[in-house]
Amino acid sequence: QKVLEEAPPPGISAELKRDIEQAAVRIVTHVKYSGVGTVEFLLKKNEFFFLEVNPRLQVEHGITEEITGIDLVQLQVKIARGESIEDIEIRERGVAIEARVCAEDTDQGVHPSPGKIVRFEPPLGPRVRIDSGVVTGTMVPPDFDSLVTKVIAIGDNRDGARARLACVLQDLELVIQG
Repeated sequence: QKVLEEAPPPGISAELKRDIEQAAVRIVTHVKYSGVGTVEFLLKKNEFFFLEVNPRLQVEHGITEEITGIDLVQLQVKIARGESIEDIEIRERGVAIEARVCAEDTDQGVHPSPGKIVRFEPPLGPRVRIDSGVVTGTMVPPDFDSLVTKVIAIGDNRDGARARLACVLQDLELVIQG
């Protein structure tokens, strides 16, 4: 499982990014796909290879929202209602890095570390996004996804996003009983 996500990919040229975006549009147009989804590619230097299409939002959708200024959940609702999304304007801005904070025990082979969350105080601030479905008192189950929260930091550039993420993770207070 990926623990860090970054967008846009570091070091990618504007031309290669455009080629990948155009390939994604060609794929979904060819199969007549309608909806919000994710087209994934693998990148090897300046070559890219189609991997898959997921007809749903991915766990990393928050970083896409942050760097494009688009609410992808709102888009899904509009599409479901049959509304046009042609007026959607992408406003590319900066770099976003997401860290997935999981309840896992590295001393036990990175297995889920279940228990009751007895303290959860994520830091808030400008250009920081916390996506979580837990609060103090939530039980982390032993046999399911151990993801507790996603911490997203946004910067004007990669160094700025990375520095902000390091500070936010340093200040994140999370205690799981046991």
